[in-house]
Amino acid sequence: MQSKKKVMLLAFFDSEGIVHHEYTPDRQTINKTFYMDVLRRLRGSVRRKQPEKWRDGNWILHHNNAPAHTSHLVQQFLAKQHRLVAAAAILIRCRTV
Repeated sequence: MQSKKKVMLLAFFDSEGIVHHEYTPDRQTINKTFYMDVLRRLRGSVRRKQPEKWRDGNWILHHNNAPAHTSHLVQQFLAKQHRLVAAAAILIRCRTV
């Protein structure tokens, strides 16, 4: 019998729908290094899925004040990019059987 696991879904969306989503690996802590990797993948998703928004650069990333989000490393990355898009970054905890 398999034990129950908790899975975390990271979802980035805007007014048009989901821009990027991914499930965290089992037992993954959301730290600044992991979050930086997620932001890089988000950037790639925006380039592919919404090239007009990527070109315009008229968008923002809105996230909460979790330590991974407010770390100096992440803040420097965001300041350099000027081009990360999402209306919200939402963490949803799901349970699987």
